[in-house]
Amino acid sequence: TAPMVASGIPHGFMGTQSWQQPGTRLDGGQRFDAPFATHSGRHSAPMPPMSMPPAGVMQQPPLMAAGHGEDGSLQGVVDALWPALRGAIEQDVLRNGLEPKLAAKVPGLRFGSISLGDRPPQMSFSRISMSSQDSNLNLAFDIGFRPGSSINISVGLGPIRATLCELTFFGRLCVCAVGVTPRLPVVPGLKIFFSSLPELTFSFGGVAAALPFSPEKLQGFVKQVIGDHMVLPHSLNVHIDTIVRNFHRADFLDYHVLHSPAPSGILHVSVRSVEGLSSPQALVDAYAATPAGREGSSRPLSDPAVYCVLRVGADKRTTESCGRGCKQHHVLGWPGEEFGFMVDSVVEQDLQIELALEDRDSMLVRCDRTLAKGFTPLLLLKDQLRPNVPIRVPLAFPMTSQDGSHHTPIVMLTGFFAPLTSQPLATPDGVSWVLQVTVDCAIGLSAQCEGRKFHVRARLTGGAGMGSTMEAARSHSKLAGRNEVAKARLLNASLEGLRWSEVKDRIKLLRDRGARLSP
Repeated sequence: TAPMVASGIPHGFMGTQSWQQPGTRLDGGQRFDAPFATHSGRHSAPMPPMSMPPAGVMQQPPLMAAGHGEDGSLQGVVDALWPALRGAIEQDVLRNGLEPKLAAKVPGLRFGSISLGDRPPQMSFSRISMSSQDSNLNLAFDIGFRPGSSINISVGLGPIRATLCELTFFGRLCVCAVGVTPRLPVVPGLKIFFSSLPELTFSFGGVAAALPFSPEKLQGFVKQVIGDHMVLPHSLNVHIDTIVRNFHRADFLDYHVLHSPAPSGILHVSVRSVEGLSSPQALVDAYAATPAGREGSSRPLSDPAVYCVLRVGADKRTTESCGRGCKQHHVLGWPGEEFGFMVDSVVEQDLQIELALEDRDSMLVRCDRTLAKGFTPLLLLKDQLRPNVPIRVPLAFPMTSQDGSHHTPIVMLTGFFAPLTSQPLATPDGVSWVLQVTVDCAIGLSAQCEGRKFHVRARLTGGAGMGSTMEAARSHSKLAGRNEVAKARLLNASLEGLRWSEVKDRIKLLRDRGARLSP
């Protein structure tokens, strides 16, 4: 695709850190993002002091009581469809989809019984927005699931089994109608995704103490699988124009418009400090005084190490662990580490922040513990984040001071948001370039490759000052197989399956749009 310009960036990307920035997509809309700079330097215009409206901590949205959905309402539809949806989730998502991925992370881990119960999820409409630039209609829904004692899910490792109790799940599900146009079908394509990583909690019952990992570790595995498939930039894509065979229309929805939309911009952010905490020990002691800390308390730590996790969608960045070195500076923070995130939706996405305690004791499966977490909408950061003026983001859990007063830890953020545009700018000063490459498929492999896993690497070579060849991005591993291209494109029918008249219409449309046809 055409290179896009990140305008208004105070400094360039040059250096080793630049190649570790935004995330990847592969195979039917997965993305390689390899940012690089054409200019270095910093704006000299003074930045006015900025204040930020209070950001929210991770809190569950209010849920309706089960069964309150009336016929014809959104919740009524969910209630009616739940028996069928439950069966599909239990078999196709959990048993066939999630179980093999969990076994790949912990060999031998498997599900025992799987029953989500008869209490349906609660779903409420959140907001609607229309993008005039690309004619996309976005619908956002808040989803909450608290099945209570009606669920029957267990996990096993060898002869050991543990049941899942007190399961809760909530997140924001978005349905994007892509390319809304005044003809039938009015919506030529759909994208279904979670804007940010959903919250998932549960506890273990039974002989859970014999398992080599905690519930938090299994929660992390499950959330990672969800993030790799349904959290931006990943999504479930339905190409409706292909389903209704609209190949002859001049406004046929291009596949890359649905599968690989251009991101909105790049967020650069640093965690300068955590207000009110002078060391990792202070954070651990404050957490130990909370109900969650007392419930999961263990032996005292002589030299705890904590780190910060930042997320935008499925993209995750982690700071270095902060241990004894923080005591010398009398502040808990990582001012020297800057991270870059590709932002797919400024309106829907959040910057999620976690402070985690590093697990240095587990021998088999390391399980770091989240001590505090919070979030701030990217819509606020877009306008208020500055390189040299920190803004405040509160985290969840109250700390008790020596005088008995309560307060919450505050993360101090610095950075900036750089919007992307595909239009040439009049003045190239202070501009960095982002090259977006989408890998659709790899063809021409030999028969011996079937069933084997492959990944694609993108490398940058040459260029002044870049030195030797360096890897810019790497895709996820995928299985090679016959007839996998159409499957990867998600409802993109191959030409071999069409009538000859439709093939001619499609080829003519591609040629009219400037495509070069091979013999």
